[in-house]
Amino acid sequence: MMRRMRGDAGALELFYFGAEGRRDIAQELSRQAEVDPELVTWMLCGEAVGYRLGSNRNSLMLACVGRAVLGVDDDFLPRFRRSGGREA
Repeated sequence: MMRRMRGDAGALELFYFGAEGRRDIAQELSRQAEVDPELVTWMLCGEAVGYRLGSNRNSLMLACVGRAVLGVDDDFLPRFRRSGGREA
């Protein structure tokens, strides 16, 4: 199921939910929305083997409805700038 973790400062909230939690959410969502459970499970869990980026992003968006979210790739290199275009 989904676990909520809070840092020492309390300013950052981290959420984790694995395969079991996603399947539980998919079942409940499909029941409430009256949608085929296999379709919702595929949308949130992806294929048994292979590429799952779409299902990961679907799960993230569903978990964060109404919140601002920033998602970046693991090879992302930020270039911080100040207002006006000057380097920070």
